Amino acid sequence: MKKQNWFPLLAVWLLALGSAYAQFSWVNHVKADVPFDFMVGDTMFPAGQYTVGPIAEQTTLVIKGAGSRSKITISQAVIANAPPSTSKLVFHKYGERYILTQIWVQGESRGRELPKTRLEKELASGVRRESVAVVASK
Repeated sequence: MKKQNWFPLLAVWLLALGSAYAQFSWVNHVKADVPFDFMVGDTMFPAGQYTVGPIAEQTTLVIKGAGSRSKITISQAVIANAPPSTSKLVFHKYGERYILTQIWVQGESRGRELPKTRLEKELASGVRRESVAVVASK
């Protein structure tokens, strides 16, 4: 009798897992070769090849490196006056520190912006900020 009670639960779990996998959308992902170390939140990423894309409801992003380094972070929508002609990752540069701030996909007028961290707010108060864009591909 207990095996019959577990079957519906297992079936629901498998359907939910399949649905979550289907929502792991890489339709609007970008790939970039970042030539410098950078931060996302409190995580430092070494220079290298990265894929950035939305998960499920589009407010969550995953940043995946060529190695095992990855991070899931929240983001918010930003709208451009005109869709960008190239996909790109935008970084704020404070001295020698780079912080990932925006992700844009070629032809899409909506991009993603990461919230400012405490570290970025501290850096912004003492150092002049520059914006650096790294061209990415779809």
